[in-house]
Amino acid sequence: MKYTMSVTDIVWDTDGEDVHLPSSLTVSVDADDCTSDEDINNLAAEAAEDKEGWCILSCNVSKKT
Repeated sequence: MKYTMSVTDIVWDTDGEDVHLPSSLTVSVDADDCTSDEDINNLAAEAAEDKEGWCILSCNVSKKT
C-alpha cells in the first residue's frame, strides 16, 4: 500500500555546514512490507533523507489525509 506522508519539524544533521534545508516535506512510501506504523514512519523519514541527501536527527511523521 502506498501512503503520502508529512515529515515535519525536521532537524537535519548537517555537521555544522550552513545549508538551507526544508523543515517539512511530503513524501510517498510503499509500505507493503511494513508491519507497524513505526515502520511506515521510518520509511517516510528515510525517503525525506533520500530526497534531500542529508540525515535527519529528529522529525515528526504523519499520514496525509
